[in-house]
Amino acid sequence: MSMLSRNGRSGPRKRKPLEQPLRVSVPKPVSNPCECYKCGLTFLSHLQMNGHVLKCKETNQKSNNSTITYTQGELQNAVQGHSHIHNNIQMGDAYRNQLYNQPSMSNMVVDWQLYNEANNGANDVEFESTNDTFDPMHLSEDQQSSNNQSNTDDLPRKYLNKMKRYEEYRDKIPPGLLSRQRFIYKNTLSTQATAYIELLKICSKHDVGRAMFDDIENWAYSHSMGDPTVFQASDRSQRWSYNKTLKHAKEVFHFNDLHPTDKEVTLHDGRVVSVPVVNFAQAMLSILDDPKVMASIMKGFDPDTWRPTVSETEHELNDNATIHDKDSGYLYRQGIKLHCPKDCDPVLVRPFPVLIHIDKSHSDLFGNLSVAPVQCMPAMIDIDTQQKVNAWRQIATIPNLSSGKGSDGQTSKSGLRNLEDYHKVMNVALSSFVECYENGGFYWTDEKGRTVLLKPYVHFFIGDIAGVNEMIGHYNNCKAQCLIVKDCKCIQEDIISFPPKCSQVTWADIQACDTVGDIFDLYQKKGLVSEKDMSEIFADADFAKSISKHPIDNAFDRLPLSDPYQGIIGMTPQEMLHLMGCGIFKYLIYGVKDIIGLKKKKSRLKGLINDVFPDIKNHLSKNAERDISPMSNRNGFFNVTSLTNEEIRGNFLGLLVLMNTTYGRHLLEPSRKDLLKAEKATWELQERMTRDIPREARDKTDKVEGSKGWTIAKFHAMSMISKLNLKLGCSKCFDSSSNEKNHKSFVKKPAGRTQRIGSKFSSQLAKCDFNRIVIERSYDHIKKYTSRDHSSVIGRNVRVNISTNEYDEESDEEEEDEESDDTADESLVMGHVGDSNIGKVSGQCAIVINIDFRKRSHVTFRWKSVLRRILSVSPCLHLHSTVGSYAIREHTKLNLPIPKKIHIESYTEATIRGIRYRANPYWKGGEWYDWAVVRFPETTTTKGGKTCLARIMGFFRYTDIGMLTYKHLEMESFSKTDITKMRDDTLYAVFHCQTNYFKHEALEKTFFRKFSVTEHSEMYILPAVCIRGPMLVVPDIIADGEASQENYMTLLSRHHMGAYFRNHLDWLVDGTDVNVKYDFRDDW
Repeated sequence: MSMLSRNGRSGPRKRKPLEQPLRVSVPKPVSNPCECYKCGLTFLSHLQMNGHVLKCKETNQKSNNSTITYTQGELQNAVQGHSHIHNNIQMGDAYRNQLYNQPSMSNMVVDWQLYNEANNGANDVEFESTNDTFDPMHLSEDQQSSNNQSNTDDLPRKYLNKMKRYEEYRDKIPPGLLSRQRFIYKNTLSTQATAYIELLKICSKHDVGRAMFDDIENWAYSHSMGDPTVFQASDRSQRWSYNKTLKHAKEVFHFNDLHPTDKEVTLHDGRVVSVPVVNFAQAMLSILDDPKVMASIMKGFDPDTWRPTVSETEHELNDNATIHDKDSGYLYRQGIKLHCPKDCDPVLVRPFPVLIHIDKSHSDLFGNLSVAPVQCMPAMIDIDTQQKVNAWRQIATIPNLSSGKGSDGQTSKSGLRNLEDYHKVMNVALSSFVECYENGGFYWTDEKGRTVLLKPYVHFFIGDIAGVNEMIGHYNNCKAQCLIVKDCKCIQEDIISFPPKCSQVTWADIQACDTVGDIFDLYQKKGLVSEKDMSEIFADADFAKSISKHPIDNAFDRLPLSDPYQGIIGMTPQEMLHLMGCGIFKYLIYGVKDIIGLKKKKSRLKGLINDVFPDIKNHLSKNAERDISPMSNRNGFFNVTSLTNEEIRGNFLGLLVLMNTTYGRHLLEPSRKDLLKAEKATWELQERMTRDIPREARDKTDKVEGSKGWTIAKFHAMSMISKLNLKLGCSKCFDSSSNEKNHKSFVKKPAGRTQRIGSKFSSQLAKCDFNRIVIERSYDHIKKYTSRDHSSVIGRNVRVNISTNEYDEESDEEEEDEESDDTADESLVMGHVGDSNIGKVSGQCAIVINIDFRKRSHVTFRWKSVLRRILSVSPCLHLHSTVGSYAIREHTKLNLPIPKKIHIESYTEATIRGIRYRANPYWKGGEWYDWAVVRFPETTTTKGGKTCLARIMGFFRYTDIGMLTYKHLEMESFSKTDITKMRDDTLYAVFHCQTNYFKHEALEKTFFRKFSVTEHSEMYILPAVCIRGPMLVVPDIIADGEASQENYMTLLSRHHMGAYFRNHLDWLVDGTDVNVKYDFRDDW
């Protein structure tokens, strides 16, 4: 019998030599087979020697010269646990080294050569600079001698070093040649390459990767082999794989420079993490070369210089200047003065401010696969494009630094060491940005062919509170004697005292100071933390603890910053997503719940409030005005565990609506008086929150969750928002909602195309994002040569915001006669009603109104939609009854015979001035009739111009000739003879109006307005162009599931809410009551 080896094959096992064998050092074979190769002891048998070697701790210094080679098959079996190598004493060390260590040096060299050749050496850049690293606390001999002879000895060392650094690099010009020529695609790709790149886009569109691409390509090739005329593929050499297509796109469209480079960082406990870093200049150039993004430069900017057209002094001294985009804050112009040369051509040397967002994201339930993408965006892009993912680029991906710590948790006990590791990794992540800045910037060729030098600097940072505290070095788990908020020196007792002790510095405050020392004294007086304090924490540990700061080597001090006085502290605002949506609003919901009843008390009442919330959401959503925060009816009002920021905000609006209804007053009568008290300012609002919605500070127990009450950073940060708007622009500029959505593209979706291994996760995510950019930008170049447009559809409906002046008539009645031509609608005042403002109409239904001799009408109808015919949907009763009543009344008044049949064509939807209005008897399971502001036109007997709220009951046109219509009778006064020969093709609407007139200006002072409607027999027929704009209207809820048909309330839409708070601020200043000019008594 032949002997069988372990793998079942007969005969001795043969080794296949490796093409490039892996070699590791092992000890030399000993002369005596029973001699320990470690210590040299001799034993009588192999068993004794083997038992000794397993416990021997000696090392043989002479046993590092020989090598042994293992085949790939042996290593594979060893990994799977089928090898006997670990039983071999002399092969144990070699086995462990070869099996678990890093790849061999030869393989690493070969891989780097292949990668470098593929990228033409573009990424052969060393981002880390260990020789001349900037130290903001370093004091040179020149500074020491100059301080003795100048007045800078009282200035912070950090400030002096940073200003010297800014002056040094402000006038520096990048070395080397100028920028590459702007890439213009001229359809140079072959038809086959274009088709394969389009297939890349299709796979990316449907969130599938390489496997699906190769399967589709294999399917096409298989059929082409059966019938060559199908795809015209003659041999396998013409087949393109996913990698081949992607590589070709990188080369053709010059994207190789965007490939991330992995940088290794050793942490304090010896763990090594890999940080993928992208060339900052190339990442920004990929945005600047995107025409869709660059078409959205902020308004008020010179497109050739990227500087505001309004001077700093003119803007800041104008009290009526609008706070809107990022340039409306004084920090924008301050950054330009710091980092741009003074004497230069502003067209050829431009500022390049950058927004940076850093926040963690994860793709698993346990947090092991979590990363922190470092997102960057040019700050001169407007606020609307800032919400889109194609305006942002990742320049680094921070891995999970807590991965691999072990279960003993020893490393987690040292928070300071972990924070130092974070800044050590961040120093590598931002090294490309720092290098680009120290080189003097980078060049870019604009659309006019001019070579422009861009000077990059950071405008501000965006992130949540925990992440910002890590960036600054602020305590995340504050003790009782420490400060809570990073910006100021208010202690815990000061958090709930009003007005707050600290105050933000404005542009006027800085201009009033004579010297830089006075500015730092100003920050000291206002109770704010400045660079002076951040410099002193290195010399005084007790002072550092008193302001809750860690004296660390901060990686962000090496970046060019816009704020020279506060540094990164003044450039990290408390953004609105985590401050309000996921912060204060959530805590307020808990407070409202406790007011109704602590814990499980009054659970039935809480259940009734939750039950009525779907009705509130349904009524709010069925409006033509769609600018409203979305609500959630999944869990009612009180459960916020699975709600988003916008849904929590929308639920608060729903609660406010409920409290103003009859049913809501019945439910919340005992507690609504505490919730409806007026607020005089932001700090007074906070004072009432602490008094009327108290949150008890308590320790965590087994039965009760812990709470700090209102002594939290988010609560105190509310008082800083208004002054931060003067510094950085409106709150939406530093809202991280869009960046949180970007995590879907940067982390969530590409995570499925990785190996999901913690040590490789960040690197593979960075490569997936690089592939995404290559696919998206390549497709943008070839889009017009493809079979169809595969671009993502962000939104089909464009929101149209109507101003107050467009809603109302003349604001000043005394000047009505003088300004009537400028403020009123000419088409309505002059009596010529055209359809120029009428867009698409849909939902066609042919209606015949039959009138008998008793002047009673009945109808026959036929829908154009077959589905509505099958469902037997009836048109709106009030539509055809109002048309019939109008015809009977007007014919009787003029002594004309009443027609027996009236033919009209009705519509359920109409677009007027860009806004879609519905008057549908059956839509999404029920009726949908929109509300709008209607302005009565001028007629032969009335002047017109008054406005009111009205419900649109239907749109229609007359199809008969000789009908007595509103236009012919009331507006143009044709004779009876002329009317019988004319046809009116005007689009009319039937309106159910309120009993009183309405002014939108008055609504901006009260937020709510209750009103009643007329009887159903008193509806109006007016031209559809009388509609001025949509309104949010909800009926009065009189019981659970029952709404009133007579009483309604209207409220402000989201883009008009700012006017309400502005009016209340005016009321606080002059002390006048908002109810003096207008009568706001309820109509119910």
